[in-house]
Amino acid sequence: MAKTLGLSNQIVSNGGARVKWLAIGRHVVFGMVVLATLLAARGSRAAPFDPSGTDWEGYADFVRLIRVEIGEGRLVVTSRLDWSALTGQDAVIVVYPDHVVSTTSAGTFVRSGGRLAVLDDFGEGDALLESFDIRRVPLPPHPALALRDNPDLAIAEPGDDHPLTRGVDRIVTNHASGLAQPALTTVLRVRGSGGETVALAVVGDVMGGRLLAIGDPSVVMNSMLRYPGNAAFAKNLAQYLILGHARGHVYLVARSFGEVGAFAGASNPAREWWDALSHERNAFARDGLPPWTMYWLAFMLTGGLLTWLLPRAARAYRAQAPRFTRPIPLRLQGGVAGHAASLGAKDAYRGYAMLEWRRAFMEDLTLHFGLRRDVSSAEVVGRLASLRVVDAEAIHGVERVLLRMADIDTMVATKQKQALERVGDDEVLAAGKLVQRILDAVHGRTQRRL
Repeated sequence: MAKTLGLSNQIVSNGGARVKWLAIGRHVVFGMVVLATLLAARGSRAAPFDPSGTDWEGYADFVRLIRVEIGEGRLVVTSRLDWSALTGQDAVIVVYPDHVVSTTSAGTFVRSGGRLAVLDDFGEGDALLESFDIRRVPLPPHPALALRDNPDLAIAEPGDDHPLTRGVDRIVTNHASGLAQPALTTVLRVRGSGGETVALAVVGDVMGGRLLAIGDPSVVMNSMLRYPGNAAFAKNLAQYLILGHARGHVYLVARSFGEVGAFAGASNPAREWWDALSHERNAFARDGLPPWTMYWLAFMLTGGLLTWLLPRAARAYRAQAPRFTRPIPLRLQGGVAGHAASLGAKDAYRGYAMLEWRRAFMEDLTLHFGLRRDVSSAEVVGRLASLRVVDAEAIHGVERVLLRMADIDTMVATKQKQALERVGDDEVLAAGKLVQRILDAVHGRTQRRL
């Protein structure tokens, strides 16, 4: 029977180990595949309005058009706009910013003679537009003219006579937003079927500089430049930004561009700090953590998982016998033997053994003398003294031991564990010898009488 049980335990243990290693292997392989997938991930296409993007919503054709119109060396396409490097002879084109642009530097730049063009519909250009008192408003829900009768592709028409609309008949928009600023000139507008009009592009002179705001950055993207009106407007825009400035440069920034420095005379550390903080907050809300952060988090997570898993997988576990085959400790078996084992255990309080001696002593003598079971210790000691089987010194020893046992009984009742821990083996053995001596003397005299 024992051999059979041992063989069964071995078979179960080996089978469990195989199952455990298979499960661990699957988890490790899965973690490696996930990590490899994250590290191998690549962007599927360029972002909208990318200056180098050649897809339908890129800006590569618009960039080439500007270079043809103003000269190769005058256009600067950058992802890092240094306000401190600009002068009043330069122009800046801001396309669909994904963060709050520095309104302090932008305002000072325009007031110093710079040209600023903001092409944004639903980006984070609100604060920049509002710094010039320009509000975003919705276009008519039912435009009078629309491409393929699609209200999201409303067709804008020239507004007031302006160089920007020279040769422009109609412009096709794409999910555009309207603008409202009565003090500025409306150069493009969208008519509603009910006769109402909403400005799509406004322009004006601002204390020596020029400001152009267009509520749709899509009007000059690659797919839109095939329309004659859109292409003509893009050419006019390039010429308008350098008109009167023979030496300036045109800077083009789009979407996730950075900003450094401050335009001359516009230094405001607190404002710059707040703008940088707003940029990071908006970027996190829109895109979440950057890709490199996700890669490192995945790498550390996989490494931590393997570090936790492998030591536990290699740990050898000792086979456990079934509970019904394990021996029951003597102290848990009950009966006289179990009671004695519990009293003699190393971790047991020795005060309980002292109380056992008292119980045995009192029960034996009350039975011997025919006394009540609840008789006091003093009466038992008095009967013992009257027998004169032991000397007076032994009687006094019995009294001291009984008093000590009474104190220990009080400790047990009040759960004074620290006091019980001070009761040692020597005291228990001495009390036991005295009790046995007294009982032997009492029973020896009785036997002699018989």
